[in-house]
Amino acid sequence: WDLPELPEIGSPLSKSGLIAESQKSFSERFNAKKCFFGVNGASGLIQSGIISMANTGECILMPRNVHISVIKACILQNITPIFFDLEFSTETGHYKPITEKWFKKVFKKIEINEKNIAGVILVNPYYQGYSTDLAPLIKICHQNNLPVLVDEAHGSYFLFCDNLNLPKSALKSNADLVIQSLHKSLNGLTQTAALWYKGNLIDEH
Repeated sequence: WDLPELPEIGSPLSKSGLIAESQKSFSERFNAKKCFFGVNGASGLIQSGIISMANTGECILMPRNVHISVIKACILQNITPIFFDLEFSTETGHYKPITEKWFKKVFKKIEINEKNIAGVILVNPYYQGYSTDLAPLIKICHQNNLPVLVDEAHGSYFLFCDNLNLPKSALKSNADLVIQSLHKSLNGLTQTAALWYKGNLIDEH
């Protein structure tokens, strides 16, 4: 089934072929500007998103529970990560979901306007399963003219759960870039991942 290089199938960057048609269909179905497929999980697309968001020498604001692929992308591109703390549960040993109140404190403490920050990364759901309401967090970022990349690797099924009292997908919460691993919670050959592109704060090209 692993036939990504046949001309009829194309590639994620092809203008025609089955993959291009599928990506277009997905983006139309979920009201995104573009959808790009990736293989071998979400890591490569997370790194692509980071490089799209920030230039060499710029900074990205991120929580301390980001995936290692984020750190690797920052090292390769010479982007400076600015980490912010998360509330910690002594009962479970896990980070707590970010609240709007906590996030406002983060922005006030870091003094966003004085830093060369190009964007923000959020993780939702966490790798332990915790989720938060992303919409108010993304709104705070957009009010500061900062694009948001959401690592939603473990939450691709949120797209289909509108009526099941489950968290809203980052894609439906106005995030600028959303990366999902379809093979983790949906169906996808070759460890399919998807990068969703929305908003106007990141150059599509």
